Amino acid sequence: MGQPPRRARAGRVGALVVAGAVGAACYAATRPSGGAPVASLAVDAASSSSGEVGVRITNAYGAWDAGTLYPWAHVVEPFRDTKFQVASDETCAMTLAHVDGTGAEVRAGEAPFAITTLDEPNAMTAVFTRAAGDYVLKVTCDDAGGGAPKARTINLKAKYVRREIRTLHAGDLARYMNATALVHTLSLAAGQARFGPKFKNYEYFTAKHLDKRSIDECTPYHDGDVFLTAHAAFSLEFEQALQAIDPSLASPYWDYTLDDEKYGEDWAAESAIFSKNMFGSYGASRTSEGHRIGDGPLVGARVATQGAMNRTDWPESNSFGRLTEAWNADDTLFVGRADTICELETKARLPGCSKLALAIAASNSTAYPGAFLPSFENAIETGFHAELHGMLGGAWGCEMRDGTSLSMKAFATAHPETRKILEILGVYLNLLWRSVYKRDPNCGACDMAVTCPASGTCSSGDGSCRCFSAAFEAAYEDVKGDDAKLLKLANEALRVDAINSAMKNAQAAVGLWQNTTGNVQFIGPDGAPLSAESNNALKIFLAKLVLHPAKVAPYATPLAASNDPLFWVTHNAWERVWHYVQLHPSTQYGNALYADSAERLKQYWDVNHAGLEPYRVCWGRYWDAKLPFSDFLGEGNHGQDYTNGELMQIFQPTNPDLPFVYHNLRWDHCPAADH
Repeated sequence: MGQPPRRARAGRVGALVVAGAVGAACYAATRPSGGAPVASLAVDAASSSSGEVGVRITNAYGAWDAGTLYPWAHVVEPFRDTKFQVASDETCAMTLAHVDGTGAEVRAGEAPFAITTLDEPNAMTAVFTRAAGDYVLKVTCDDAGGGAPKARTINLKAKYVRREIRTLHAGDLARYMNATALVHTLSLAAGQARFGPKFKNYEYFTAKHLDKRSIDECTPYHDGDVFLTAHAAFSLEFEQALQAIDPSLASPYWDYTLDDEKYGEDWAAESAIFSKNMFGSYGASRTSEGHRIGDGPLVGARVATQGAMNRTDWPESNSFGRLTEAWNADDTLFVGRADTICELETKARLPGCSKLALAIAASNSTAYPGAFLPSFENAIETGFHAELHGMLGGAWGCEMRDGTSLSMKAFATAHPETRKILEILGVYLNLLWRSVYKRDPNCGACDMAVTCPASGTCSSGDGSCRCFSAAFEAAYEDVKGDDAKLLKLANEALRVDAINSAMKNAQAAVGLWQNTTGNVQFIGPDGAPLSAESNNALKIFLAKLVLHPAKVAPYATPLAASNDPLFWVTHNAWERVWHYVQLHPSTQYGNALYADSAERLKQYWDVNHAGLEPYRVCWGRYWDAKLPFSDFLGEGNHGQDYTNGELMQIFQPTNPDLPFVYHNLRWDHCPAADH
């Protein structure tokens, strides 16, 4: 298809509701006799001094920033009071109409809207009720000298505006947090009974995002260009669930580059994101059972479990029946987080301006034709986003089955030069634990495979019910009194293909070791290799830790991260960067979209058909694969899922039917920012 899928508009008339009493579609206001002069207004580019009528269009957040890269000069927000103020002392008349799918203007009598005056002259307030709708404002003002009236026609585009969550006004923040709490506590049936079919809940999102990804060792939503389309679709589906509760809500984002710039390694303690007003403080979680959220509006946010949506056969869950990755030993029914990983305080830095710059630079890659698309996706997924999961979620209950402590804090205290290495590896522990988990205990070459009790076979509170490597434990019992043999076992374990591959992911991000003689030497904080004693002790400790998965927060898994409301604000952050590189004409990505439609991006997509290895299992990765999302634009095509190609077109930020924009595409706090 050459054009984005468009909303079916036949027989549907856009609504415009105006604050206050219902009035006529056209109104004429005169300056009250003896009233004060009209206050000076900051009007838009077309002002009365240039011969045109100046009109200021604002809501509680001020005027739309026409200097953004979006193609609409005037964006108005659905279900918010929008004020129109004419900058003139003369008598002016305003008419407001919705433009339907045929281009016709629909006014009062044909569409349910009304207009009311305010106490000020030449002003009115309107509330628009169709996202992505087109409206037209016409203004005519008398000329005091008796000349021809001045006239102005302004095209308006209704779009939800996604803002940085800390810029939301108190009432909007409260409404967002309350609606999010409903999504993360209500059952799907109860929510849809109250709010309609667009309502979706944490069980729905987690079951879809998790499915059986660890079991198949393949996720169609990750590790490729599909990450962009699939996660943008998850975010929009969540946003529309919020709007089923409160139609004024747009889903905000968390710009964590701000926190990195301002707080550095102290973000967990200092950022307002982790406070009782937002997502809950780490301090409160630290003292609550199971590290569950201990304060704020999200106390009681639940973890999906078998039985969700009346199903007891969800393909992946842990041994306690929670819908999480099978290796996760956590038994709690409530969302938890920790600012520690195996008791070691998280001091890893959030992705900051440098990671943002790398992602934007990747959108300019010319390594080969179309390299900008997979290069940008990889920089976003692995560099700007993925490491958030481990550092924000945390892990606890780190021990072997015999009770041997695997506290990273205790180990770092005994071996101080290993602390920074452990902090970095801690961010990637979720990937290490996933890498060693195998559903089949007879998996051939993976001698050190970790296996788990079957789903639902363990009772809450049973700390002995956890995953482990039987081969490692058997060998460990034989050699644990012999340091040389124990080191040999640790080296063998760490060289298992799955562990080695996951460790290299961490090494690629930050140089942790050198290997010039076939013997890995970890690098200390001074840039020199660790002492032999610390190096050997670290290898043994890591082998034990990796082969005994701990309890991790939902957000840290990360395939079950949608259990945690943090999922939404963090994903919206990178989608904002995606908008920027698509809109900016100086990027290779932006140039491709300006030259052709998103359909032409098919030639650059990383998997164009299902027959390419190793993607045969990963059904969702290729361009024409259908993902389980539908009816975003009101098409009414329930059950007709979008393909990746269709989603790429829907999520083009210039798509007139896309229901949202971002309030700006600037990162002014980043020193070298080109935006």
